Formats: sequence, structure tokens, C-alpha cells
Amino acid sequence: VPVAGPWNADTVVSLIEISAATAPGCTLIANLRTGHLWGSRPPARLLLDHLLGRTVSPPPPDWDCGHFLSIAGCVGGPGGTLVIIRDTYPQLGWDGYHLQPAEAVAAALERGDGQEGGVLCACEVPEAEALAGRLGEAGFGLRHWNNGSPDGGSGD
Repeated sequence: VPVAGPWNADTVVSLIEISAATAPGCTLIANLRTGHLWGSRPPARLLLDHLLGRTVSPPPPDWDCGHFLSIAGCVGGPGGTLVIIRDTYPQLGWDGYHLQPAEAVAAALERGDGQEGGVLCACEVPEAEALAGRLGEAGFGLRHWNNGSPDGGSGD
């Protein structure tokens, strides 16, 4: 099920929660721009302060390019939500796992570089229709996004 947004902190969390409730085995594969993410190894205190709603100075991103990664879940606190990222590069975070504010993930999906980001919800076929229905009801755009990659079928 391809999801093209809209992207903000609330919709990122909603996508994770709806997917977990409707298709528990679903893998969320995000296509985003990494320059909007925090660096992948922030101190624990910074993450806890974010969850408590305290003002923090985020670490600079590790890089800035279009990238695919998966979203494993989220954890919330009274002041914010952190998204659990499984990166394809094990040198990032802790063996490829890192935590990102939902706002940063939303900005990374928005990209800001003239291209689109999105999330592919990979699930069992019997769950796909129910998941698409729930996501559509929640206001998500269910379509493929244009990340700027040439389409092999279009002659580009």
C-alpha cells in the first residue's frame, strides 16, 4: 500500500499506529531525504529531554540524500514522539537502529528538494485492503510518489 502523505508529526505517528493495529506484520519502508533527520547517535539525555518536551539542540544529520529505511515503531512521552528507525546502514545509530523525532521524519518525508517522499506499507495481501481502507479514512493519499528516480517503463 503506497502512502504519499500528507506529512506532519501527527500523520507519521498515525500511519505507524494504524499499520500496527490493522496489519501487525506490516513493514513500513520510507523513502525520504536524510538531511532533515537528527544525527543517528544523539546522547540518551537529549532523547529523553525531547520526550519530556524540553527544548533541545538536535545533532546535525549524518548525511543529506534520498534514502530508503524502515520504520519499526514509535515511543511517546508527554512532550513528543520518537520514531524507531531501522536503517540499511548498520554503522548508523546502534547497529542500524536509531530514534528520530516524528517532526524530523515528517520533514524528511516532505523532503523540501522538489521531490516527493512516501512510505510503502508492505503487508500480506489479505491485510492490504483493510489497511488501505483505514489509511484512506484517515486522510492519507494512497498513491505512488515521485522521488525523482527515472521510471524504467516510461523510456527515461
